[in-house]
Amino acid sequence: MTQEEIDNLIIKHILKETSSEEDKILQNWLSMNADNKKYFDDFMLIWNESEDSASHETFNAIDENKAWENVKPTVASRKITPWWAYASAAAIVLGTVITFLLLRKNTSEPVQIAWNHVTNHEDHPINYSLPDSSIVTIAVDSKIQFPENFNQIAREIRLEGKAFFDVTKDSQRPFVVHTQNINVKVLGTQFSVDIEKNKTQVAVQEGKVWMYKNKSMEDSVKGILLTKNNIGEYSNSSKSISEHKMLTNNIFAWKSGNIISFANTPMPEVIADIEDIFDVKIVNESAKLNSKTFNGKFHDPTIQKVFNSLESTYNVKVTLKDSVYYIH
Repeated sequence: MTQEEIDNLIIKHILKETSSEEDKILQNWLSMNADNKKYFDDFMLIWNESEDSASHETFNAIDENKAWENVKPTVASRKITPWWAYASAAAIVLGTVITFLLLRKNTSEPVQIAWNHVTNHEDHPINYSLPDSSIVTIAVDSKIQFPENFNQIAREIRLEGKAFFDVTKDSQRPFVVHTQNINVKVLGTQFSVDIEKNKTQVAVQEGKVWMYKNKSMEDSVKGILLTKNNIGEYSNSSKSISEHKMLTNNIFAWKSGNIISFANTPMPEVIADIEDIFDVKIVNESAKLNSKTFNGKFHDPTIQKVFNSLESTYNVKVTLKDSVYYIH
């Protein structure tokens, strides 16, 4: 069975919509190996915790899964919401392509589905409202694809580049972001996905997400459950997913560009944040910096402001050559 078929079967099981034959198929799949059972248990844990957490207004280390509460989304008309007031509708290229998907829930006949393509050609991030009222912040030169109308089983998005997702809660329809190498599945939360040349990174601001490779069913059950303030990283070279703690919130600073801050942040992390926020390449040729930490807070930051602070604090020099910044 494919990943999508298993997920749909689990959802139908939770909603008590499975037939006796489908129940047997699910039980057989669960008995195949421990990984399948773990995947199912993690799915059920998230689902059940959500109902307990629905009355809370904040997320925390124990109860972060309010995102899975059973709330019907308010479907709004889709419109482009520019991040800055002067941005225009010309920032987006919106195209519609027609594809055919076979939906087996209510009919065996092919159903025509319209897909929208949205590309950000502006020089800053823009916001876009999806059919379920979820908001996507699309980075420069990034693209999303999504159905004109989400079906009753899942809300599926395709991403190229980088985007931040503020997902409307809907316990009956998972929200799935598809990329070339990994998928991310949630029911309602806040997270970013960044597809780079050598890796794909998922950072969770609120809630929990399931991150897994999209190559096979075996890969999907061996994914990882990411919680608030954690990052999952897929390596193109090793074909593996790793997890680490988020040391700063600067990973989300690209959305607004209003403020970035560092508090005793190790220098390798500082450099990585600067590269991510300003979309630049930095080579550190100063060995003494590797063991240093950095403190600083920048309002309406520019890369030059940050480099000036680094130069004065650590007596280093930053130069630009062939579109690469060198610290020496």
